[in-house]
This record gives sequence, structure tokens and C-alpha cells, in this order.
Amino acid sequence: MGNRQAGPKHKGGNKLQAAELIVLAVILLIGLFLRGSYLLEIVKNPDFTAPEIDAAFHDYWARGLADGDWSPSENMSDPEIRSTPYFRPPGYPYFLTLVYLLSGSSFLAARIVQMWLGLANCVLAYILGRSLFGRTVGLILAGFMSIYWVFIYFEGELLAPVFVVFCALVLINLLQLWTERFTYMRSIIAGLVFGILVIVRPNVLLFVPLVLAWAWWLARRRNDGRRFRTAVVGFLLSGAAVVAPVTLRNCLVANDFVLISSNAGVNLYIGNNEQADGVSPIIPGLIELAGLDEWTCFSYPQIVRGIERTLARPMKHSEVSSYFMKKAGRYIYGNPLRALKLVVKKALYFWGPAEVSNNKEIFCAKQQSATLRYIPGFPIVVSSAIVGLMWFIIGLKARLLRKELPAPQTQKQFEVCVLIVLFIGSYFVSYLPFFISARFRVPIIPFLLLFGAYAVHQTGLYIAARDFRRLVVWLVVWVGLYVLIGRPFVPYKPNWARWYYNRGIAYERNKQINLSIQEYNKAIEADPSDPWARNYFAGALLKQGRLAEAAEHYQQAILIKPDLLQTRLNLGVALYKQGKINEAISHWTEALRLKPDWPEAHNNLAGALYMQGKTDEAAKHWDEALRLKSE
Repeated sequence: MGNRQAGPKHKGGNKLQAAELIVLAVILLIGLFLRGSYLLEIVKNPDFTAPEIDAAFHDYWARGLADGDWSPSENMSDPEIRSTPYFRPPGYPYFLTLVYLLSGSSFLAARIVQMWLGLANCVLAYILGRSLFGRTVGLILAGFMSIYWVFIYFEGELLAPVFVVFCALVLINLLQLWTERFTYMRSIIAGLVFGILVIVRPNVLLFVPLVLAWAWWLARRRNDGRRFRTAVVGFLLSGAAVVAPVTLRNCLVANDFVLISSNAGVNLYIGNNEQADGVSPIIPGLIELAGLDEWTCFSYPQIVRGIERTLARPMKHSEVSSYFMKKAGRYIYGNPLRALKLVVKKALYFWGPAEVSNNKEIFCAKQQSATLRYIPGFPIVVSSAIVGLMWFIIGLKARLLRKELPAPQTQKQFEVCVLIVLFIGSYFVSYLPFFISARFRVPIIPFLLLFGAYAVHQTGLYIAARDFRRLVVWLVVWVGLYVLIGRPFVPYKPNWARWYYNRGIAYERNKQINLSIQEYNKAIEADPSDPWARNYFAGALLKQGRLAEAAEHYQQAILIKPDLLQTRLNLGVALYKQGKINEAISHWTEALRLKPDWPEAHNNLAGALYMQGKTDEAAKHWDEALRLKSE
């Protein structure tokens, strides 16, 4: 069963231990080489110093804490972090703030620290694998962790997965010590780590009752109820001690009881509405609600104010979250069959072969990387994990049928594997009500790889024993699982146009307008029907004074998607500057029909009307623009 192979104390054992450390060092060097190679690639990317969406939000937040500068970047709204409850969990921004404080807010330092943390995760995985199944499994697992491309990719992003993986591995390594003995100190440290994990990923709260049930099961097996109660108290109190300051801050700053973050409601509604597809962060009626074409964390305060206007009363963020939860609940209650189909679809996405994008097109990033391109993906991880877990269960069952008394190490393996399966299961289930992205499943991958490493080790044992008949049977099962998991039961197509125009946006933020235009051209070539590609391309052309070309692409974008507000506003500007005042007026009027409280549209329309001598109408729109800006 792959019991732990404690190194003997004689001279030969010391040599073996030294050889083990050498192999681990080589594994870490390979991981370091791959990370260094990837870092050399991404340091040239435009978004390395101009992060997007969630990464931009984390960077803004951390820089505000580190430098005291809370000025939003160009074209970004103030997310009002200082005066509202945390919209996103604060754990990762706190971590990034620490890095910025120590490095002078260096983008490069942030990636380097995360890549070293990724190597630390290799060591933590090695410790866990060695503790359960022996040095060989530990080393195989460390090797998997060092080369698996998803870890390396997210270590290069200003996003939380690498830190979540670190906390999860530390937590499971600490909790597995409970199989040996409950102690108050172990419980306190485990609780502190769990508290940190919660303020980074609050959905892991679903794991709490399972940890307590698992600990109770251990106590029953060992008849150790007194230490169990002490351990549970220590675990819960220390975890609460980490979360409490976040809750207290939300209460004091915003007079609003928000445990950690206020984004649960809107994310639940995104996952359960008439337009939900399981992967896209779509809020139906966003234009009517907040006058937005699309939304990010930066624009959430505008959504809050839109709901306040809708309900005609001030709203706390906790109340807005409840508002969205009720809307999601009404949708689920009124459409139970479609809601169930959405859950199944999200489950298939979670365990499927596609790297579902969230902020960036992950598949495209992998294909563009010489370092990551050829490293196998998620299907080999899941199929290997299933085979390894099956091998372990069958071996354990065979021992029980032979009525063999389980060795202490075998008992520990069984108990810790139960804990790991509970973590994987609860983590997976916690995302089903919301929406799915590849980055959300990253924290369970080390534990899937643990069972995969066990499968590889068992394969080696079969080969060493020349038991080729059973080996062939298992390999057939393995290949069959790989093919099955690699099949896309729900379609997902990477959006290459989005990949290119996101790069164009980043180049624009870096004031490299010619390079941005090149990327926008590629985006249009990838998908001529993408309205956003044409919209951003037109914006870059407008900055260069290429008015006719800009107007043409704005018009194409509107033909594809007529309700693009900013596009209509900018199209009016391009037409007005060409002297086509009547056409400009028609687009600004339509923009105001879609968003009546838009001061910029009122101001532009007033200027055009004034040029036509319609001074009374112009004055009305200028007055309205001033009134709206003063609110």
C-alpha cells in the first residue's frame, strides 16, 4: 500500500536520505528553471505592468494600502474601498500589500515572490506525500507540482491561487497531525491558517463542519473525546480570531455587518438568472440598472447606486447582496429544471478539459507560451487521481477481506485520504451555486496530484514485480478515463479576439498606441463579429485623430450590439469632430434614451445643440449635466 518508508539509521540509510534530498533539489531546480523561463516571457507582456480586471483591482488595493495613493487609473471608477465593506475577500490584497511594502511596489517582485511561493508549495506537497505514502510518492508529487503549467501560469498573475494553494497545503499538513494526536497548539496553528484561508477564499467555510465531523470520527476511533473537544475549541477560536478583524473593520468603516466580503449576492445572481451560462459574469439589465455596458469590481458602487434608485432608498452593501440573493432565489424557484441543468453544466465545466477563462483567456496564454505550451492539462490530472484513489481503496479493501489488522501507517493513510476527499468535495460543491472558472479549481489540484503520484508509484511497483497482466488492465482503465475526461461534454471555445483586444487595452494603458492598434487588428481578424474588438480599435483610432476610420468601426460595433453606451457616446464625438453634427446628435440622444442620467452625454448633446443655435435646448442639457455631476 505504499506505507511510509522511514529511512534506517545505519550508514546506508543516511546515503539514501541524502539521495532523496538531492532528487528533491533537482526537482526544485527544474521548477525554478520553468518559472524563470516563463517570467522572462511575461515580463514583456503589456499587462505585466498594466494588470486587468481582478488583478487590476488587487493591484489598486495593495498600492493604496502600501503607498496611500487611492487614485484610480484612467477610465476606472473609484471602487470606494476605504468607505464601504470589502467587496472582495481581503486576504490576497493584504499579502500583495506586504510584498509591495518590502519591494517598493514592484510588479516584478510580486511575481518573483509568488514563484518562490510556488516552489514552497512543491516542498509542502512533498512533505504531505512522503508522510502518507512514502518518499517515492512524495518526490513524484513534488515533481508534478514543479512542472504543472497551471501553477506556473497563476504565479505570474496578480491573483490569489498560489496563495490559496499554499494555505491549503499547510492546513492539510497540520490537520493530518491530528491522526497522531490532538494537541491544543496544533489546533490553534491549524485554526490560524484556516482563518487566513477563509479571508482569501470564504467559500472554504463549507469545509468547517466537515473538519469537525472528521475530527469527531478520529476521536471516536481513538476514544479521545476530551482532547477532541479541546482541539475543536482551539481550532474554531483561532480561526475566528483571524476573521474577526475583517468583520469588525466592515462594521466600523461602513456601519454594515459583512462577515468578510459583500460579493456573494451578486455572484449568486450571476450564476442563476435568465442569461446565465455557468461561466460568464453577466448581470441582466445592467444598462437599465447602472448605465453600464459591462462591469468590474471598480464599477460595483455604480451598481449599488442603481439599486438604490430602483428601490428609492439608501442601501447598505449587505442589503444589496441580499437583494441579489433574493433575485437568484426567485429565479431558481421559478425555473427549477433550468437551475438544475445549470448546476450540472457548471459541474461539467469544473471537471472538464477546458480552461475556462475569467479575467484572461488562459488557453490562449498557454498556447502563446513556449514554456507552458506542451505541458499536459487537466484531464491527465483527474484521470491519474481517479486511478490512484481506486488503487488505494482496492488495496485497503483487500487487506480488510484478508482480515489483516491495519498498520498504524495504513490507518493514517485512510484517515487523511478521507480528509482530503472531503476538502476536494466541499470545495467543488461550494462553487456550484455561482459560476465556474479554471482559476477556481486550482486549489484542489495538488490533492488530485497526490493520488496521481500514488498511481504512478503503483505502476512502478507492478513493473518491478513483472505483474504485466494487471498493469495492462489498469492502464486501459487509465487511458479510458483520460479520453472520457478529455471529452468536452459542454462546449467551450476560447475567445482569441478577447485575448488580443485585452492585450491592446494593456498597451493603451502603457501609452503604446501603435502596438495596441496592432493587437486590435488581430482581434478583428480573429472574430470580425466581436463588437468589443471593434469598439476598442475605434477608440485607439480616435486617439490618433483617424476620425473617419474610428467612426466606421464604432458603427460596426453598434450594428452588432446596439446597446453599447460608451460606443455611442464616442461615435458621436468622432462624427461631431468631422462636422457631422446631426448624426452626432442622433447617437447622443439614443445614448440618453438608454441612460438618461449620463452627464457626459447631456454635456456633449448641449454643445452640439448650441452649435445649431438651439440655445434653450442646450441650456436644459447643460443644467442637467451640472445637476448630475453635483450629485
